[in-house]
Amino acid sequence: MAGTITSLLFQWFHDNPITGVVGIIERNPSGNPFIFQGIIGGGELLHVYHKTHLAPEELSLNSADDELCIFSQGGINFGLAISADIEGEDLFRRYSEAGTQVVLHSSAPGLDGDQTTRNWQSGYDWWNGECKAKMGKYARKHGLTIAAGPSQAALWMKTCRRRLHVRSDRRYGISDRGLVRGNAHCERPIADRHV
Repeated sequence: MAGTITSLLFQWFHDNPITGVVGIIERNPSGNPFIFQGIIGGGELLHVYHKTHLAPEELSLNSADDELCIFSQGGINFGLAISADIEGEDLFRRYSEAGTQVVLHSSAPGLDGDQTTRNWQSGYDWWNGECKAKMGKYARKHGLTIAAGPSQAALWMKTCRRRLHVRSDRRYGISDRGLVRGNAHCERPIADRHV
């Protein structure tokens, strides 16, 4: 990761005492680029995740990877998922089996399609339905909490007692009971400390 924007990003995380998830396209010396998310804290890249499941229109443009990204913050194990990863229940099963408690899923609903006729609301409505149907099922089946947010906004997380708060321009969270709008309320506690 090089360049002015990434330098500023790393500097911001160095100057501010938070850990964040950022996404970019990453060069792949062996082929097409990766759709990448990284965990940055203290101005350093701590963990890397490459999108696992590519949508049909991405197959000729990007590379997929099958590595999990698990990181711990405040005693909670987090995993990452991106966009079309929602199509691969196996990824969420693997996260659960590896001891992950919360999966952070980001996507850009309405991004694809003809740019002149694109309708963000219909893309968002489709995404919302997909989250309810698929990730709600995965959360229940695999005992996970899944926090889903559109990647146009920053996804900030903190846990306290029995609540999982996901902040973005449209707030959503998925607990083991399904999708909840607003400050997402987890029906089962995932931690008794702040992250």
